[in-house]
Amino acid sequence: MFQRLTTAANGLFENRSEVFQYEMSRVPSTMFDCNRLLREACKSNIADAIWVCGSDCIHEIDGESFQYVLDGSSLLQRLPWTHGDTFGDITQMYVDHVIRKYKDPVVPSVKDITRLRRTKGIISPNINFTSSMPCKTEKELFVSNSHNKQALVNMLCDKPNENDIRCKNATDDADLLITQTAVDCALSSEVVVIDEDTDLLVLLIHHVNQHRYHQSRKEALTCSYGRLPLERLNILRWRKFTARVITGNTSVQVKSLPPTSDLGQVHGLRFYYQSQKWMSEEVDIDPTGYGWEIKRRIFLSSFDGTSSGT
Repeated sequence: MFQRLTTAANGLFENRSEVFQYEMSRVPSTMFDCNRLLREACKSNIADAIWVCGSDCIHEIDGESFQYVLDGSSLLQRLPWTHGDTFGDITQMYVDHVIRKYKDPVVPSVKDITRLRRTKGIISPNINFTSSMPCKTEKELFVSNSHNKQALVNMLCDKPNENDIRCKNATDDADLLITQTAVDCALSSEVVVIDEDTDLLVLLIHHVNQHRYHQSRKEALTCSYGRLPLERLNILRWRKFTARVITGNTSVQVKSLPPTSDLGQVHGLRFYYQSQKWMSEEVDIDPTGYGWEIKRRIFLSSFDGTSSGT
């Protein structure tokens, strides 16, 4: 459909590049999937760059004199469930794993958007369960439902507390809670954070080095797509499309193109909202004024793709 629209634009626009100021879809697929959930970013490049810059700071640890902060989301995904085990057995499995591997651990909880992305928007029905009830649902499907996930988290939090494991349940951004927990723990002891998320690595670096470099959000976005000097998003979008049509033998996927200028501006608002929440837990701003629509406590794209670029 996108290729048909660009072909039809040949007779409507004197300059064909002008059509690329329009999103040409109801859901901006550059940044969101068909369920309007934010696409998972390709963070491997930035993670590699961070590790290269900090390679001189890498050293072995003895594992005895440190306090551990674990990402509950990563932990929940890491351990497989055995079909037919009771929910009590499942929670005890997590407790045994943490006690066996980590000393004095703190375990913040999970993130909704990542869980929903993994299930491709498919959500399990509500399940009322007890510790003695066997689990007959696939793990990913079970935790995709916020009611089920919260009930399991409550059960998990009760069990670790009985074993001197501190649990914290995130009401908003789990990455922020994990970072704040690590920073608080670092006031009294050395801390090791167990996680696989690049976002968390960036947040921790922010607390280590408070000196920040400021750049236009839209300019930073164009740089991430390999722009030419003075090239704006709409022209960059057209150039990337043209290059792939010339060199490729398959249709161009819209999600692989840079966003429109309008979408980049809205995404800048989302970036501002998220950075404010990261920098201070006391900030109280309405996300619906910053590019988001909230349904069932899930953040969805509010961009309708109908406006033109500037």
